[in-house]
This record gives sequence, C-alpha cells and structure tokens, in this order.
Amino acid sequence: MAIAGGDAHSVGLRSDGTVVATGFNGQNACEVGDWTDIVAIDAASLVTAGVRSDGTVVTTDWALAEDIKGWTSIVDVRVSAGFIVGLRSDGTVVAAGVNTDGECNVWDWVNIKLPNRN
Repeated sequence: MAIAGGDAHSVGLRSDGTVVATGFNGQNACEVGDWTDIVAIDAASLVTAGVRSDGTVVTTDWALAEDIKGWTSIVDVRVSAGFIVGLRSDGTVVAAGVNTDGECNVWDWVNIKLPNRN
C-alpha cells in the first residue's frame, strides 16, 4: 500500500488499485471511494490526486480536474495548494493550476526520472 498525507487528511493506495482516505474532507479531499485502477497517489493541502493505469489522472479538486482533462501517459503525479504536476512516461513534465510564482513553468523539462515509491 502506498500512502500520502495532505494538511489534514491521509490517503492510501491498496494493492487492488482502490484508494482510501480519512481525515478532514474540506474541498472533498477524501472523496476517493469510487476511484479504481489507480497506480500512484499524492495528497497535499486539501487535494488528493491519483494516476490510473491508463495514464490519466483523477483529482478531488474540481478546478484542477478541468485543467488536466487532456493529460495522457502520466506515470506519477504531485499536488500542492492550487497546482498539480504530472510526469509522463517519456520523462517530460506537465503542470496545471495556479502559476503565481512560475510553479507550472515546466514545458522544457525533459529526462525527468520516476522516483522510487515502494
């Protein structure tokens, strides 16, 4: 089981690809009960995100969900307060959300390595 923690919630990825979450459910951070086929998770602030085995991404943040609709080939994801970053299988990176300080300026990132998340 992989685990992640937000500011006030905890998230777990079960070996069958389902996700569990507990804690403060602000902004629906724990609304992951129908998530299936998940291979990676992350949580931060009041947001939870997951990567499906088909390379698409799901998130509990409705605004970010709109921003990531076209994402494909994602193998890992990280969320923070207001933005999300995805690693594609080819080593490129995509980002969406609040970009106040340039946190989403990743268009030229290449050869990024998948972390060991055992």
